[in-house]
Amino acid sequence: MLSLDEGMVPFKGRLSIKQYCKDKPTKWGIKVFLLTDSTNGYLYTAQVYTGKVDESVCDELGATGNIVVRLLRGLEHKNHVVFTDRFYTSPMLYSYLSQSGIQACGTVQTNRKFFPKQLISTKKDLEHGQHKFLCSDDMAAVVWYDKRPIYFLTTFHDTTHVKVC
Repeated sequence: MLSLDEGMVPFKGRLSIKQYCKDKPTKWGIKVFLLTDSTNGYLYTAQVYTGKVDESVCDELGATGNIVVRLLRGLEHKNHVVFTDRFYTSPMLYSYLSQSGIQACGTVQTNRKFFPKQLISTKKDLEHGQHKFLCSDDMAAVVWYDKRPIYFLTTFHDTTHVKVC
């Protein structure tokens, strides 16, 4: 079980790769993409953000998808599951990872390419605690309504055995 996210190494000096992220607790520093073991928090691998990178594994995945693939390099077909946030999650990335033998689960933005538009809900469609889902091959797209709709993609959960609440 792995978790992928970005972090900031605090730094206020002069450095060409220094970043400003207004939403982070540490606003100024060196941005690092981190792959950690989600059970104990140990760092598996990291990649320092140095600006636009020309090393593209798969052009269709875009810049963020290629970051994920580079961090997971060497873990293919070893029974790993990666959890991502909506910044990284996309149907194309999850399909690519599934073909590489890596399962994935995470929240997703509804404007991602190939996300099923018929799943997009409003307050009138669902009540608190209700959900809807669509399955395709080994991937499931889910919307669960809490205070607002929350959207997920998963290749980790078995789509053939679905318990309807």
